[in-house]
This record gives sequence, structure tokens and C-alpha cells, in this order.
Amino acid sequence: MSRKILYVVTIAPTLRVLMRGQISWMQNKGFEVHTASTGQIDPQDGESFNQKHHEVNMTREISPFRDALSAFNLARVISSVRPDVIVASTPKAAFLCLLVARILRVPKRVYLLRGLRLATETGLKRRLLAFMEKRAAANCDVVIAVSASVGMEFEKLGLSPKEKIRFVGSGSSNGVDSNRFLPLTPAQRESARANIGILPDEIVVGFVGRLVEDKGFSVFCEALTQICATDQKVVPIVFGSNEEDLIIPDSIRFMGVKDNLENWYPLFDILVLPTFREGFPNVVIEAGACEVPTVTTRATGSVDSVVDGVTGLLVDVNNVAQTREAIRTLISDPQRRILMGQAARVRAVQHFKPEDIWKGYFEIYESL
Repeated sequence: MSRKILYVVTIAPTLRVLMRGQISWMQNKGFEVHTASTGQIDPQDGESFNQKHHEVNMTREISPFRDALSAFNLARVISSVRPDVIVASTPKAAFLCLLVARILRVPKRVYLLRGLRLATETGLKRRLLAFMEKRAAANCDVVIAVSASVGMEFEKLGLSPKEKIRFVGSGSSNGVDSNRFLPLTPAQRESARANIGILPDEIVVGFVGRLVEDKGFSVFCEALTQICATDQKVVPIVFGSNEEDLIIPDSIRFMGVKDNLENWYPLFDILVLPTFREGFPNVVIEAGACEVPTVTTRATGSVDSVVDGVTGLLVDVNNVAQTREAIRTLISDPQRRILMGQAARVRAVQHFKPEDIWKGYFEIYESL
């Protein structure tokens, strides 16, 4: 009889974006895979498990009545599936799911810590999030942090004892497929850039992610607005969903949400992610696999994604001046930019193979 594993996240796109390939791999290892989230998995994702996907309505924000209903629905799903291993991630899903799983005596309970949402919160909301994180950790057998800095901060904040926290490899929740994310030849790159109106001597500076304050989008806009005021050859391009209806300056090309980012990263010269908090930013190693260096922050999580001065540059959080000057440094030194991009590709290939990440998770599940 195959073992059953149940992955629980708050929203269905997390399964598509952050677990691509992992579910199939776990199935090949003998697991009967079930997933649970708000919403269904899109059948066009190429890795659809609708027959084993369970809808559980959860909100990202704290809502006592709806959270109680979510807990009831989770209990129904867990009782029906009877998993051998349950893996919960995101604060809301982990808090509710692992509490119910412990009551229902699921044998192996794992909290996959994808980041610390409380890092940018204050007051009552921060205290509530800290309570949820601490209870999630208390109700699991192991906390797997997607980066070393996130795990260390989790312990530092007193949310879990050190002995319960584990890491896999160099970090990330799923690694990067270096056969999917590839650099283009110079001729291919010039042709692809020309198709979207980019001239050979122009510098493309990209942002990929949710357009929210926590991702440092306003910092990106301010830094690039200042740069573009004096350098007409810089072309800022932004990909993502504008969840907070932030104002996008006219000098920035907004491309919206794209599912084929592997076709866009190779057109960048620099990726910029001035984030305030992360678990581990997958966009950095995806861009790196395409030989694109990154400017990002020393925030928890993002600090693990770049080797400062080798695969990119690190700046302080919420620091427009440092972000602007780091971008200018790479704009002014094409050779350094190229060498950093090549080093980023080597690091992505050597340290972030998806199979290595999945094997690490599997070995932890087996050890419980």
C-alpha cells in the first residue's frame, strides 16, 4: 500500500508556482499525493491532481469565523485522506492544519517555513502572527526553513527551538530547472530584444514579483526614476500583479503577469528585487540561471540568494540611494555584469538542482 502525503497551502497557485515537478517526483517515490488549498488547480498547469485535490476555503488575513470554518473543512479532508505525512506552509494554513492534524493524530507533521510574514508587521497583527507561527511549530515534528537566515530568525524570535529546525541544501523551496531557465546566444538575445523594441545598447533592468510594498516595489520605482532621469539608455521592465494598486511611473514598462518568464529573464541585463522580507526569492535563482545578476537586499531570506560581489550585489532594506548606486555600478561596468551573470548561472546549476531539493525533503520525511 502506497504512503499518503498531503500538502496544504492557503491558495492553489502556490502549488503551481512553488512546487512545479515536486509532486510528480514524490509520486515516483511511492507517495500517493493529495493537495489542499483555497481554489482548484488549473488543469492547464501541466501537473494537475484535481482528482486528489481538496478545496478548503482559507483567507490570508485573520478572520475568526472563517478560520473556524476552514479548520472544520481541514478536519474533514484529513479524516478522509488519512495521510501518513502532512506538509503545511504559509502561516494561516500551517496554524490551522497542524493543529487539526495533531488532534487527529497524523503520524508525521511538517511545517514548511516559506518566510516570515510578521517581519514587516507591527502591533497586534504582529503578535497574532507570532502566536500562529509558534503554535504551528509546536504542533509539528519538524520545521523545514527554505533558507538558513529564515530558520535562524525563526529561532531568534523564540518561535521554535533550534533542534526542530532543518534546512535543505543552499535553500529555496523547489530549486530551479536550469534546462528551462537558460541564457540565449548573443544573436538570439539581440533578436528577441529587438522584437519588443529594445535597442542593442539599451540596458534592461527588470523587476519580477507581486507589486506590493513588502517587495520593495516603491524603492524600485524611485531608484529607476532617478536613474532614467539622467540615463536614457536604461529600460525598466516590471512583471507581476499590482495587488495594492500602486502607481507605476510612465518611465517603467509594466508587462503584467507572465507564465513564461523563462523567455523574458534572458532579455534582462539586471534583475532588481529591493524586498523587505522573503523566505527565499526564486526569481533570483531563475534569473541567475539565465546569466542575469541581481541587486537585492540583506533582508532575511533574500540575503541567501546572492553571493555579494560574485553573483550580484546586496543593499540595505528600504534604501533607495544604495539600490540606485548598486544598479548604476552594474550599468557602468558591462564586463562585471557579464561575469556576475555567468557566476550566477554556475551557482544555480550546482546548488539549486530541483532533484536535490526534493531528495532533501524526502529524506526528512522518511527520518521522522
